[in-house]
Amino acid sequence: MTITFKEAVVICLVAALFSSAVAPGQQARSRNAPGQSRPTSLTAQSPLAPDRLFALASPAVVKLTIKDEDDREIGIASGFIVEFEKEKYEVRGQPVYRSTMITNYHVIRPAISVDVLFSDGRTGRASQVMGEDESADLAVLSVSSLEEPKRALKLHEGASPRIGTKVYAIGSPKGLSNTLSEGLISGYRERGKHEAWVQITAPISPGSSGGPLFSTEGLVLGVTTAFLSESQNLNFAVPASEVSRLLARPEKPRPIWEGASIRETEKDAFQDAEVPIFVQLLEADSKESRGGQPEQTYEGILEERASAGDQLGLLLKGRELYLAKEYDKAIRMLKRATEASAGEYAYLTHYAQAQAILKVSERVIDFEDAVQPLRRAKELNPDFGPSFYRLSCVYRTLHLYPEMLVAAESLVRLMPRCYDGYQLRGEAWAELGREAAFERDFETACGLRPNDNYLLMAKAGGYVSLDKLQEAVDTYKDVVKLDENYFIAHYNLGNALQKMGKYDEAIKSYQRTLKAAGRDFFDIEGRITECRREMQSP
Repeated sequence: MTITFKEAVVICLVAALFSSAVAPGQQARSRNAPGQSRPTSLTAQSPLAPDRLFALASPAVVKLTIKDEDDREIGIASGFIVEFEKEKYEVRGQPVYRSTMITNYHVIRPAISVDVLFSDGRTGRASQVMGEDESADLAVLSVSSLEEPKRALKLHEGASPRIGTKVYAIGSPKGLSNTLSEGLISGYRERGKHEAWVQITAPISPGSSGGPLFSTEGLVLGVTTAFLSESQNLNFAVPASEVSRLLARPEKPRPIWEGASIRETEKDAFQDAEVPIFVQLLEADSKESRGGQPEQTYEGILEERASAGDQLGLLLKGRELYLAKEYDKAIRMLKRATEASAGEYAYLTHYAQAQAILKVSERVIDFEDAVQPLRRAKELNPDFGPSFYRLSCVYRTLHLYPEMLVAAESLVRLMPRCYDGYQLRGEAWAELGREAAFERDFETACGLRPNDNYLLMAKAGGYVSLDKLQEAVDTYKDVVKLDENYFIAHYNLGNALQKMGKYDEAIKSYQRTLKAAGRDFFDIEGRITECRREMQSP
């Protein structure tokens, strides 16, 4: 794809827009009362028909897509706008609006990023958490957009509505945006030091967490937050008074995710390597505007430099081949880059070469070839964390656990907010029989990236290596609670139960594996037969 310098600048502007809001550490500022001083707020004084309430309120309700570090969807939830304001700056001559949104804390806790879908089809990305209360299960998000939101919602004030009061909920059950449901307040349930949660009969399904619960006047009575799968009619909402208390606190901005990322560090390094190409393109554009030269493109400059044997040109061309999944061609191109006259990004040539080798190694099961380029990459740039990450992963595959431990130690030192380092170091500790160190590292890793199934699977595998089967079983059960279709977790759970002699439970896990996988990948029927045979043994 040909990218002009002007297009790159526009991309940068758009990226800056969605990370603008208030930077962490900036002075806290007070909020306007939610829903007030906004002519578009919903402030009906008398009961509304359901269709009228939905028409007025739904523009303020959003669907939230929770994503992990690889931009994979890991959850769907809801949220709603309680306030918006015009920012003091503009982007490309257009005003920018900052919306304050409410959702549940448990919704954003595992998020690396949060995509926002507005009712009219516009999209955005939550830039920051402006306030949070884990015990009340509430969070305040900041979202910037180039269009003025159409609605903000007003919170109910005063006494709690009586049991039997009709209520409405709008959310995204199972990902179905802006779904209206109706019910009654069926009770109030005490929850610790907080005001009693509202129990409702309005059906709430996964995806509706974080959505608003309305009175018939269109006021927000609470935030829908939980349901019991065994009984669809037992659903709950955090009362609006808890939302008001959270909004009244000073803002304490923080990024959606406070960890450090191997992938982002890697991406930043390759983007930095592109800067000299863009500078050259800018100079070419300047000459062209004066009539001095024909038009040049990013791809043209890259091809010219690669053909001349320039290391940077070869590196970036090799990277393009890698991203296009042409790994064999990428390896050949990057080998030329490592042999070219060394420049500022020489370490990246060896790192990129190892990346491509690892992809090919997935086919031929030979990871040793990646060790030497990764060692060379870390020698050339001992401050580049991803080299230690990849090296630790390779050592794990080769069962070289002392070497894996050393590489992971270096990663933790370089990137102390990166969960990968603690995970890899924890896995190495487990293989070396160091239970306490293993548990400490996984506690830190899970704190940096909570509710992540892949991380929990690694933790369960560590317990298996330590022969702590009950702990492994408990962790696998946590995994399948988060994703009941994760068939490998069901299979591993069955294995652990079978080793413990809990054959009846193991059979059930194996049967769930078959149901989730759709076919017998691991001779599960044979495993089930083994368990039944053992159960019949004297």
